[in-house]
Amino acid sequence: MEIHQLRTYVTVAREGHLTRASELLNLSQPALSAHIKSLEDELGVILFERTPKGMKLTPPGQLLLNQAENALSAFTGMFTQAKILKNEVSGTVKIGTFGDGLALKIGEFLPLMASCYPNLSLHLKQGISGVIVKGIKNRELDSGYVLGSYEDGEIAAIHLKYVRLYVTAPIAWKETIEEAGWFEIAEIPWIVTPPSCAIIEIANKLNQNNKVKPNRLDELDHQSFLRSLVAAGVGLSILPEDHAVAAELAGKVVLWRQLDCETALSFLYLREREDEPAIKAMILANRQVWGVKA
Repeated sequence: MEIHQLRTYVTVAREGHLTRASELLNLSQPALSAHIKSLEDELGVILFERTPKGMKLTPPGQLLLNQAENALSAFTGMFTQAKILKNEVSGTVKIGTFGDGLALKIGEFLPLMASCYPNLSLHLKQGISGVIVKGIKNRELDSGYVLGSYEDGEIAAIHLKYVRLYVTAPIAWKETIEEAGWFEIAEIPWIVTPPSCAIIEIANKLNQNNKVKPNRLDELDHQSFLRSLVAAGVGLSILPEDHAVAAELAGKVVLWRQLDCETALSFLYLREREDEPAIKAMILANRQVWGVKA
């Protein structure tokens, strides 16, 4: 089945006449007749019957028309979108990120964007999840990566993966941590994050569920700082798996493995902006990098 056959089928069905369809498609009537005949042979059904007034859809032709229109629309839309994204995406976009970028696959995302959309400039802005969401809503940011679930009426989210979380402690506390329960963990000094961070929201829920109140020590808003202070023996913290496991393998921290918790890693943008070429470009690139289907 060829796309020109579908185009002829749909146009003749809409116009009801070969002459008008011929003018619209800039093809001869014999060529249109040949398209229809080939399509009918391939499908094994008669799509049209000739009448004194023109071309009339048969019952099978009427039933198949909607699917033909959808297929033609999808095909046309794909090429139209590719043209827009390839040749007309320009300007600057600001993307909110957190952590060191490795877990966000920034090293794959940026080269793909540069290759496909050379006229689009990307600026990365470090922050914590709540601040990134606020930046997207007030348009200081065009999009962003966050931990946690922030999808609402204004914000759209592409779920990229689930991230496991670990309570992380200084290596010197190994024996204490391995035998500790929730009440003992709560008594140890904690390095916590600001209320706008997804980690502290998750930690608060876990503590509420286990009916404990953590011994808070200080607030920090950057995972790398959290990891370094934990390693230095300052206190406990909850960290995403990539940060926690890397520090454990380096012999700097110990993980409290009684925590059974994970959260979503998502790519966010404003719903009302999803048809903008730059936003579409970032959505397509993230879906490709992360293997996420539409």
